Amino acid sequence: NLEYRLTEDEETKVLLKMAEDHKTNIEAYDKAHNEAMRNKEASELKYIEEFTPAQPTEDDIKEFVSETIDKYLSEQSEGYKLSIKDMSKIIPTVKAKFPNVKGNIVSEVLNSKM
Repeated sequence: NLEYRLTEDEETKVLLKMAEDHKTNIEAYDKAHNEAMRNKEASELKYIEEFTPAQPTEDDIKEFVSETIDKYLSEQSEGYKLSIKDMSKIIPTVKAKFPNVKGNIVSEVLNSKM
């Protein structure tokens, strides 16, 4: 008898993916003028969102990424030039706090500091 339980992070990822899929479907049904299916998707989305933990805002994530990069830079030698290669050293810290963060947010902040 094998039993596997999702971790809280895995549950959140599943719920976020489901919510994203429902939002995409709602847009498609809006374009197709299919109000019945749109309303069904919207109703299901509301239910999914009730169980989805509150997510940090993009500004919260960007602020943390910026602080993480600043800390990383302070640990480097004088005159160190930040590059995209440094992203692999910064992402683990960001993912530890925000497991569902998308890399493009980290990349955007990193690029703004280069």
